[in-house]
Amino acid sequence: MRRNRYREDSIEKAADFYDMNKSDAVAYACEDVVEVLRAAERVLEREDLTFEQRREIAETFWTRATSFEVGFDVERVRD
Repeated sequence: MRRNRYREDSIEKAADFYDMNKSDAVAYACEDVVEVLRAAERVLEREDLTFEQRREIAETFWTRATSFEVGFDVERVRD
């Protein structure tokens, strides 16, 4: 089994999701992930949300590489 199979699988998923070649899909995914995470942080920092709502939103955005810790402050954590 190849050592970087998970990377190849991730690139294939991006290409399928964006319906484009692998190189372009990786570029789009890199740009999109930054914007999505910034948007998630903005949502989680809203004062009108309850702690439970913030926790549920944070769980929704959990990935293998990124998660959010919700308390009095919102913090992005690299796993």
